[in-house]
Amino acid sequence: MPGQNRQPRFALSAAFDARTWTGTNVLNWNGAAGFNVALPTYAAGEGVFESALAFLCGHGSYNGGTPTTRRDLQGLINTASSAAGGNTSWVVSLNTSDRVVLTNSAYTFNVDSTDQAASFGFSNTGAGNPSGAGGVLTAASDWTRGIVANWALKINVTAGWAGSFTAGPANDYYSTDLPILMRARGAIADADDVWNTGNIVSLEQRLNLAGRIDDRIGINQNGHVFVTWQDFLNRGSLTWPSATFRNRLGFDGTTGETALFGGTTHYRAIANNPLPGFLVPTRPLGSITLVRTNDGAQAVRLGDGTMHSFRPMTFPVYEMDFWLGGSVASVDEHRHFLDHFLRYAEVGQRCTLFQEWGDSRRAVDNRTINSYSLLQTTEYNGYRGRLRLHRDLRDRQFEHAARWENDLRLRHRVMMALAGEAD
Repeated sequence: MPGQNRQPRFALSAAFDARTWTGTNVLNWNGAAGFNVALPTYAAGEGVFESALAFLCGHGSYNGGTPTTRRDLQGLINTASSAAGGNTSWVVSLNTSDRVVLTNSAYTFNVDSTDQAASFGFSNTGAGNPSGAGGVLTAASDWTRGIVANWALKINVTAGWAGSFTAGPANDYYSTDLPILMRARGAIADADDVWNTGNIVSLEQRLNLAGRIDDRIGINQNGHVFVTWQDFLNRGSLTWPSATFRNRLGFDGTTGETALFGGTTHYRAIANNPLPGFLVPTRPLGSITLVRTNDGAQAVRLGDGTMHSFRPMTFPVYEMDFWLGGSVASVDEHRHFLDHFLRYAEVGQRCTLFQEWGDSRRAVDNRTINSYSLLQTTEYNGYRGRLRLHRDLRDRQFEHAARWENDLRLRHRVMMALAGEAD
C-alpha cells in the first residue's frame, strides 16, 4: 500500500570493501581479549559487500534457530510470551498489502492502543486492536518508515490463555527499519538472505552468545552508524582495536559516542560523524528520471533504403538531481559528499539508492510482482525501496564540485546518473 510521504528522505550507499581488515580485530569491549570481534580472512572474491547496510547487519536480525532465541520481531514476541507463561506459537508477517499481521491460532488476543503500537500500523485509539477468527490480527494502517526505537507492543490474551505481556521494552532493540527487525537472518531464505554469517553484527553475536544475541548494529535516520548492546556480561564500553576501521564507520573514539539508555545495562554508541561512503541528505530528491538506453547501439541505412541495426544491450539509467546543504545550512553535507562519499562510489562502482530511507527492501514495479513482502516493495510502482545500481559511465560528464548560488553557501545542486543491470 502506498505510503503517505510524497517527499521522503533518500540515501545513497557505496559498496563496503572490508578486505582491508581481513583477519583483523575490529571491535572490542573494555579492551578484554575475550571480547574481540575479528573479520574473517577473506578468500579471493570475498569481502566486498554491495552496501554498508549489508556489511553491518546483513539486512536482518539474529536467528538462534528456536522461537525464543530469534531476535527478529517474531522471536521477541515469542520470548516475552514464554516468559509470561504463554506459548511460543506467535507468527509475525507482512501481508501482500504491506500490513503487519500477528497470528496465534491458539489464542484470542488484542494489542493495546498506544502510540508505540501505531508505528506498526495498529490503532492508538479506542479499546485495543482485537484479533479476528483464528487468532489473526491485521494492522489497519501502514507501518512507519524509519528507524525502530523505543518501541513496545503489549499483547493481552483473552481466550486460550489468560495473560498479557510486553514485547520490546521501551528502550530496547534499536533497528534501522521494520523490515530488518522482522527478517531472521538464515531463516527467511530469499535473495537478500546471503549475508547471514558474514556481516559484522553476526560475527559479534557468535561470540559468547548468551549475552550478545540482543546486540544490533545499523545506520540511523541521519546516516550515522549505531551499536546497541545489553551489558549482561559486564563488557563495559565499546573500544576499537583498529583505528582505521573505527574511522571507516564514522566513529572518532570519544567517550561521548557511548551512553546508557534504558536503565543500567542498555548501551548505545552512535558515531559522531556520518558513515563514509553513505549519504542521507536532509532534502528529498529534486527529481529522478528513468531512462531506457542502448549502450553502443548502431544503425545504418543501406543503399536500397533498408535499415540494419546492432544492439548489444539495453539497461535502465536513473538520472537524478538533489541539493546538499552548505556551511550555513542546518546540516553541512557538501564536504561529506565530496570528501567522504565520492571516494568510495567512483564511476562504474556499485552505488545503492534507497529511494525512501526507512524502507530497505528491494524496489520492484507492479508489472513484475504486484505484491509486498519482506524482500520487496511495489510502492509507487518501483519509485520506493532499494535500487541496486552502479555509477553510470556517463556520470563522468558531471564534475562534482560545490558551485554555490551565492556567497552564503546555503546549498548546491548535485546531478548523478546511476545504471541498473542490462536486460
